[in-house]
Amino acid sequence: STTSISQDSGDLTGTIPTEFGLMTDLTEINLSDNSLIGTVPSELGNLYKMNSNLRLESNLLTGTVPSELGNLVQMAAWFNLGSNLLEGTIPTQLGKQTLMSGNFRLNVNSLTSSMPTELGNLLEMSINLNLQRNSLDSSLPTELGRLEKMSSALFLRTNAFSSKIPTELGKLVEMQTSFSLSFNSFSSTLPTELGLLAKMTASFITKENPKICADVPTELQALSSGVTPWQITTSTAIGTVCCEVTEETCVPTSAPSPSPSPLPTAVPSPLPTAVPSLLPTVDCGMGRFWNEESGVCEECGRGYYSDTRLAHSCKFCPAGRYNDEWVSHNCTICETGKLSSSDRTSCGDCDAGTYVLNSTSCEECPSGYYAPTAQVDACLECSAGDHTSVTSAATTCSSCDGGTYSEGLAVNCSVCEAGKYSSSRASECMNCTHGTFTSSKRSVVCTECSAGKYQPSYGAVGCDYCLNGTYSVQGGATMCEPCPEGSFARSEGSTTCAKCKVTIGIMYTSSEGSTSCNQCERQYYMKNGNCKLKPDGVNDEVEMSTLENLILNEGWYRFSATSEIVYECLSPPNCVGGAITNTSTLDYSSLCRKGSGGPFCWRCDPEFYLNEDLGCINCTMTNAWLGLTIIAVLSIAIITVAFALKDRIIAFQKRHKKRFVEYGQRGTCMFVTMQILLVLNTQHHQVGGAKIPNPYGGFVDLVGFIALDVVEFVPFNCMYENSSFDHFDALLIFSLVPLGLFGGLEIIVTPAATAATIITTNAATTITANAATNVTTNVTTNVTTNHTNDTAVLSRWLFGGVLASPAPAIYKELPRGPDVHDTAILRAPNHRTKDLPVVPLHFLRHG
Repeated sequence: STTSISQDSGDLTGTIPTEFGLMTDLTEINLSDNSLIGTVPSELGNLYKMNSNLRLESNLLTGTVPSELGNLVQMAAWFNLGSNLLEGTIPTQLGKQTLMSGNFRLNVNSLTSSMPTELGNLLEMSINLNLQRNSLDSSLPTELGRLEKMSSALFLRTNAFSSKIPTELGKLVEMQTSFSLSFNSFSSTLPTELGLLAKMTASFITKENPKICADVPTELQALSSGVTPWQITTSTAIGTVCCEVTEETCVPTSAPSPSPSPLPTAVPSPLPTAVPSLLPTVDCGMGRFWNEESGVCEECGRGYYSDTRLAHSCKFCPAGRYNDEWVSHNCTICETGKLSSSDRTSCGDCDAGTYVLNSTSCEECPSGYYAPTAQVDACLECSAGDHTSVTSAATTCSSCDGGTYSEGLAVNCSVCEAGKYSSSRASECMNCTHGTFTSSKRSVVCTECSAGKYQPSYGAVGCDYCLNGTYSVQGGATMCEPCPEGSFARSEGSTTCAKCKVTIGIMYTSSEGSTSCNQCERQYYMKNGNCKLKPDGVNDEVEMSTLENLILNEGWYRFSATSEIVYECLSPPNCVGGAITNTSTLDYSSLCRKGSGGPFCWRCDPEFYLNEDLGCINCTMTNAWLGLTIIAVLSIAIITVAFALKDRIIAFQKRHKKRFVEYGQRGTCMFVTMQILLVLNTQHHQVGGAKIPNPYGGFVDLVGFIALDVVEFVPFNCMYENSSFDHFDALLIFSLVPLGLFGGLEIIVTPAATAATIITTNAATTITANAATNVTTNVTTNVTTNHTNDTAVLSRWLFGGVLASPAPAIYKELPRGPDVHDTAILRAPNHRTKDLPVVPLHFLRHG
């Protein structure tokens, strides 16, 4: 702990911190020769271990000298507040520093009023009692005569002391140098008792006291030869009768009695009759009286006075005055706080704890008042923050300890309740600020809430734990911080938040203020408290995903909000993606575009038809029939032209018959081959195979018309009002259209035999293509059936009918259940979620 603060002759500015008063181990403070301002902190009075060097001289301190500094009873030397701007009186409490032996200095300030008599208690003083250059007035306390150990430097010069120099100063027989009373207003004669200071060798100075008068006593003058400098006559009235410079009345010299005239020789005459003589009137002078019995003038004794020259008796000094000399013409007023003795020969002190009432009696101080020495007419108030400890006759007013307080005129200090605190000398208890508390009474300070706790209120007796999901790192928190995103705090009173990625796993995160890692990173979704990687087809930019609210990308589908498998749609334009909005039913139409529905959104609603590239389209003239109309018009135009040029076409054919047959056979082979490739591509895609890469994939798409899939181009579903266009209808049209198309053309442009040949050839082509289709279908069906992974349940889709396209031949019809739930087992190749399931044909409908 710190015992010393020393920074003298520096550049310190500002005020002296009051917090120094809390450093109770300090034994010295030296801040002299700086530029400090403000008042001297009263809290320095708490430094009870101070024993030397309270040095604050040569600053710019203002205000009064705190009376609390009298509590520094261990001070033995260097109590120095000199050369500042201090005002007011010298506190009487400083007289309690009875161990002080040297350098008690309050010089060069603006202190006023009288010098406290209590300074006469500094019996150990031997050097440098310095009060010079102030504005102290009244008479010097006679108690200074008790400082019998003083040997040097009694500096009382340049004040406004008045009255006589106390004869008691003659007791300072150890004085050797620097006895300075100059530049004051002392009056009357120099005491002969000063001649007892026989050890003086230097600086005996009483000059510049204009009212010091009469002759220098012989006993004092005897010292002059051994003292340098010896300055007692300059600017004084030495050598002048005191009554001429003071208020004393000069006593005139009595005139001599005239010599009696010789009696003449007379003739003897008879003796006259004696006449009674009158009492003589005699001028005895002041301080004397005519004693009629003795017939002489007698001196007034001590305690008496005579203020007339023709007195026949002396008067007794009134109460509050005294006379300790003979032949006095007046009585001296007792000093403040003193009471004249019964014989009026002296003034004595009333006891401490009392006051002098009308200079006639000593009265005890009432409750809440005190008197370190006897006061006049009233005792001192014990102010707020202090107490007297006794109900009457208090001699001290001590500060309340920390943790207690008083409101003024207090006998005892009150204890601060829990939740409140006070420093010493407090007039009230303060509430603990938010973030702090005290659970006990009589607290001096409040304690900060520890980490993991907080307190938002004032005057608290305890702190609250941070709630789950919040924390506080440092003490003194007024509120707890919520755990940031990506972290959590499971328990109360947390000082830190655990990071989800470190504690649980890299796929976990949390929202602000979480008690657990209850969310997943964007690439994951939550199921039963565990994070799983989002499958293909799920938007991986969406946060806070759960299994139930997964957001699908366009072109993807799943069968329920609890399904973990996501499928790529057979008709991607029908699948708009997003989340399943109604999880309470099996209606998942929110995943399908308008006009579509069913599993994979492959069922078109009435008044809609399926377009492979555009999905389900409304059966309007613009959407459904425009393309068909154009085809019909072009077909009629071609047939018309062909019919008009029939003869020329037949003639051309005859001329190049052999070449036509050759090219026809080649074209037939190519046609059949391309149909087989197109069917294989269709089946491959619909069982979940990967898309054929370019440039081959582009070529296949370019020649796709060779499949002659009229069902894809013509919205047959729009032709049905009360029934659906089913698979049988599609198969029938798919088979007859090529025959009709080529047969009709042959009837128009070729002979019957040639037509039969071409018809037969085309029929074989169709049959061959269909055969290839069946072979592909069987192979695909077997492959699909053998893959039994990724099973899911479909239910409540009661649509009936079969697919109206050759491609869905991979699907197997399953028997209906007796309870019309029509449940089927979903089977797909193990190619993750892009795999196409095997679906009961009566669940799906073309268009």
